[in-house]
Amino acid sequence: MYSDVLNSVGFFNDWERLLFEKEIKLRYVNKNEILLQKGDVAASVFFNLKGSLYQHIKNEEKGETIIDLHPENEWVLNHGSFLTQRPANSTIT
Repeated sequence: MYSDVLNSVGFFNDWERLLFEKEIKLRYVNKNEILLQKGDVAASVFFNLKGSLYQHIKNEEKGETIIDLHPENEWVLNHGSFLTQRPANSTIT
């Protein structure tokens, strides 16, 4: 069922789709719920099924700066933190 999201990134055989279905976790999030806090290390990749998510940076001078918007049917992650396993410099909400 949820393996259809894989179509957005490539072709997968039946075994790979079954593995994805086994490991995926459906998570409902509330408006303004934080998925990744600045300073935390990204350990997950998300797929946005409904609604919108965004990555942002807050600072005292400029306030909140949105650096990435994630509409429905889009993969969501803090790329730099996920790859390097270093603390994120932004928040995903």
